[in-house]
Amino acid sequence: MNRTGIDISTAPPYTVLWWSHLLGNPQSLYNLCSWRQDGTISVSDDVVYVTEVGTKRNGCCDRSREIKVDSSEDLERLRNDLLTKPILFHAKVQHLQEDDYVVFKHLKTWTAELAVLVNTKFPTIQEVLTSKLNQATQAMQEGKRFCLKLKFGEVVMQWYAQQVDPHLGLERTDFGSMTFYIHNCSSPINCCLNPLVIVCCFPLWLFGGSCYCIQRKMDCMDVSHCFRDIPVNSLTQDIKACSHLKNSFSIRKCFS
Repeated sequence: MNRTGIDISTAPPYTVLWWSHLLGNPQSLYNLCSWRQDGTISVSDDVVYVTEVGTKRNGCCDRSREIKVDSSEDLERLRNDLLTKPILFHAKVQHLQEDDYVVFKHLKTWTAELAVLVNTKFPTIQEVLTSKLNQATQAMQEGKRFCLKLKFGEVVMQWYAQQVDPHLGLERTDFGSMTFYIHNCSSPINCCLNPLVIVCCFPLWLFGGSCYCIQRKMDCMDVSHCFRDIPVNSLTQDIKACSHLKNSFSIRKCFS
């Protein structure tokens, strides 16, 4: 039971609300948000709030939340928050829809800005978080370096793709802002681990990237988990109707 008097532990594992709807009615998300006197939104202390970000990390554009813990006490406080409080993400999603006709293809890019509440007390989520955080705690107590990566966005990617374009696959959807890196050293340099970068820059990668990967594996325990196939409850009735059509254009096919 939180300070608002609502038992969030019984909420769906994922709750999605159009961000503009939350701004118009902050109480609509289980009364976890309210108006400040200056007209801005205040988020309850009973929630782990993650704002939408788009920063450069390790030289690559990334949308993630990176948290460094310097002591076992820091990790314990973070662990308690993640296991007892829901996580509210302010995130953005983009989806490419392709309609294939006889003589041309029509491409549409849908974008949405969402409030996503993750109920970390939901059994499937709680079990994974407890296991991964236990690994991080053990590494911290043993004086080892670790990096825990938690990807919450895949669930919403699957759901959003079905809402706006049910006949196409997940690979056309891009979702940011719902990844956590928890570490006591640094997060990995994704460019050095990206298969596409390795293939394109293979000769050069052998001199630098391979050495980095070997050293990283020896010096740091990297643990990751991607949440998938978890039910999503939408408080917005028609997501596609509310989504913004960013681009729309046609490509003529060539016939031999």
